Amino acid sequence: GIEQVNSFKVEGNAQLTSGDLMAAVESYSCGIALCQKLKISGKPLGQLYVNRAQARARLEQHELALQDAEAGLLEDTENGRGFWRAASSAMSLERYDHCAALCMRGIKVLGDSA
Repeated sequence: GIEQVNSFKVEGNAQLTSGDLMAAVESYSCGIALCQKLKISGKPLGQLYVNRAQARARLEQHELALQDAEAGLLEDTENGRGFWRAASSAMSLERYDHCAALCMRGIKVLGDSA
């Protein structure tokens, strides 16, 4: 259940920290698949998507990173890192209007201290 989902997140975080980005993407993907299988949604699923977005951004997979960050925001609408990662990926893809819209959404949801 949720314990195994969390173990995939912890494993992915350790791999991300050590620089094993492909393994981190795989761990987060396993956690996402398990969430979907067990019908777990909301914050746990959102965190996995946003963390996978970070790994994909570091792999220069900005389109996939943007998709993941936005999927994470659908699950957890107050994830500040989700807004940051989505906006950063949109910026890397030179989608400046999209980046600005994400920033404005983030400010609206989180306030301007985020």
